[in-house]
Amino acid sequence: MKMPASNLPFAPAALAPNLRKSGFCSLLLASALVCASPSAQAADLALPALKDAPVFKAPLPFELEFGARYFYSTGYYRGDLFDAEQTAAKVSRLTYGNLDAHAAESFFRLDHETGLFLKGYLGGGSIVGGHLSDEDFPPHVHDEGEASPYSKTVDPQSGGSLQYGSIDAGFNLLRTSQFRVGPFVGYHYFRERMNSFGCVQVAFDPETCLLHPTPSTLDVLDEDARWHSLRLGLSGRVVVMPGLNFDAEVAWAHNWLKGADYHNLRPEIWGARDDGDGNGFQAEALLSYDLTRALSVGVGGRYWYFDGGSGLTHWERTPKGGAPAPQRAVSERYGMFVQTAYKLGGAEAAAAPFGGFSAPRTAAEDWAGFYLGPNVGYGTGASTAYFAPITPGAFDLAAAGNAPGSQSFSSAGFVGGGQLGYNYPLSRNALLGVETDFDYAHIGGSQGYDYFGHNVSSMQRAQWLGTTRLRLGWLPGAGALMLYATGGLAYGGVTASAGVQDGSQYMYGQMSSASLGWALGGGAELAVAPNVTLRVEYLHVDLGKRAFVMRDYGASSAEEAEDEEEQEEELQHATAFHVRTRAQSNLVRLGVTYHLDLFNPETAPVLASY
Repeated sequence: MKMPASNLPFAPAALAPNLRKSGFCSLLLASALVCASPSAQAADLALPALKDAPVFKAPLPFELEFGARYFYSTGYYRGDLFDAEQTAAKVSRLTYGNLDAHAAESFFRLDHETGLFLKGYLGGGSIVGGHLSDEDFPPHVHDEGEASPYSKTVDPQSGGSLQYGSIDAGFNLLRTSQFRVGPFVGYHYFRERMNSFGCVQVAFDPETCLLHPTPSTLDVLDEDARWHSLRLGLSGRVVVMPGLNFDAEVAWAHNWLKGADYHNLRPEIWGARDDGDGNGFQAEALLSYDLTRALSVGVGGRYWYFDGGSGLTHWERTPKGGAPAPQRAVSERYGMFVQTAYKLGGAEAAAAPFGGFSAPRTAAEDWAGFYLGPNVGYGTGASTAYFAPITPGAFDLAAAGNAPGSQSFSSAGFVGGGQLGYNYPLSRNALLGVETDFDYAHIGGSQGYDYFGHNVSSMQRAQWLGTTRLRLGWLPGAGALMLYATGGLAYGGVTASAGVQDGSQYMYGQMSSASLGWALGGGAELAVAPNVTLRVEYLHVDLGKRAFVMRDYGASSAEEAEDEEEQEEELQHATAFHVRTRAQSNLVRLGVTYHLDLFNPETAPVLASY
């Protein structure tokens, strides 16, 4: 890795700018040092030694690799419920299928010279597709006490999310320069939240969503499954050829399920708790290529299987009551990921200044210029929908206590896109920049519940996000790390909706538009190659308030009345609410930035070098 001349141990600080510009000046300086007296040489060598970080004379006892990933996956979740008394009789099955998801992830691995290692990852994202298949098996019984035939409803899934993480510790039993392999033990966490909308009967039950279908705009059933797993596995690496590595791991897992089932049309069983424990399996493989000795890129695949084994649905904890019923839940997820990683420490660190944490960029002028790159991230937030009556019919509902005043729900999801910017040096350790970015987003959430016989739902989701911001950066120490604060304009596309159903009466309203707001945050950027930096950034994004009207679609409109008296009567009985929400998100984004150095033709692109 080529270091700027100003960072060499023998370079006086006052001559550093000239050393960058001219190789001839470097030759003159070297000649002067040779011809100078020993005392003068000692003085020149001593001053930089007080400023620069030390050069390690022996290999570091550890090697740390860390980076960022984008993970695309799909999978399913299935829950089978059995009768509390006749435990072999299946009562119902919920199957969430085709659960496509986008996720952002950070990861690390720490290897010690003794063979001990510690590794882990943390990620989150959005479930952007899928459907729910809800089956009831005969002779299931309706609330009215009547036995019914086989029932199957199919509903779309929207606005789901997932979060996951792991931490493992192990020991490399076999180690050479070409391979390593060792067992590990660890903990894994996986949470998946699915939201289903509407209700369409596709079987033979006339009493379930056939005579009285539920619109696809209402949140009718949500599932929140949290899997805690103890992992025992084997991890290894093989050097396929210089710079090309293959990593793989397999693990047996014992799983504990803690779940909740939210039937938003049935308040008597809303929030029923599920549990269980069983075994599972996890596997992962990665093929990576070293762009430099420290910087690499890779592509891999992953498979997770969770089995809740023998568990219970706790009816005794719901308003309906009753004995706990046997249930079994399983979940499967698999997909591909791409990653960028940076490595520091290890045996090769002794040859580089700063012990492998070398600084390809050491001052603000080294960071100056244009840059661009991709980013991935995860966002969370909270929303509240406020309902205000605006017609006589709505005021009557509110006065009778049959209309909600507000409804709150959390939001979460994935963001990913790219950034483009320019840095201008203010001093040796400070710079000012401007940056714009544009991201695909799927940050949203929804809430549904039964409010005195009225099914009330509200939803909000950010579909894309962008910002244009100023950045004020500071370079502490050797200058390989930049810390910055940032703020400016934010803009994005947001969809919000709300609906209420009571029998044949149905109210609904929505809005979808681009919004303008503000963003504020900060981050850190680390130089890992002459033109490449890795970054982590936090942003709070506020896209402001939005408002729309939720009106009654179950009655004729006043405009269709034939005379003034009939029109006045329609207006008296019309139902409409003014709905207000606010779109706010907290984003954590990981990114890679390539500095173009358009005005420095001597700078070469990053290539593999061994």
